[in-house]
Amino acid sequence: MMRKVTLVLITGFLICVIAFIYHAIQFVHSGTHYSILSIQFAPRSRIDVILQEWNRLHLLPLVVYNTTLDFFFIIFYVFLLVLYSHRRAQLEQNRLLRSILKMNVWIAVLAGILDGIENGIVLRNIQEFATNPYYESARSISILKFMLIGWVILVWIASRIASAGRINAVS
Repeated sequence: MMRKVTLVLITGFLICVIAFIYHAIQFVHSGTHYSILSIQFAPRSRIDVILQEWNRLHLLPLVVYNTTLDFFFIIFYVFLLVLYSHRRAQLEQNRLLRSILKMNVWIAVLAGILDGIENGIVLRNIQEFATNPYYESARSISILKFMLIGWVILVWIASRIASAGRINAVS
């Protein structure tokens, strides 16, 4: 059962990644200077410039679609982070690393929540593009989200290295 769930999560994750790559190619071919990440990390003063260019190049519907797809991507990657952190915690012999891996489950969930908030900010900025000159920046949220995801991955790497060291020490 767990293998099927993992397979579904990985498949969904990969489908989203392929769609994001396809959208990125469309962005490159459109001639825009800005990617989706540009608006996620843009300071408030830069958002209007980005939205104006995307509007001029008729990319706003693609951005909305991409951002909406990202909500599904969040579900896939958060569950994968949670699943793998939980599995690593069950295998980890070092108490400290095991505790940190268990904490990573909640860190992954927090990263997903932050990603959802980030998407909401981006969609709100697009929705109010022509009517409201006041934009919210998702920059701080985006930076924190990526830092949390990076932390989770670094702990996995530390756990794998520690496990490999214990296996080599036994041999």
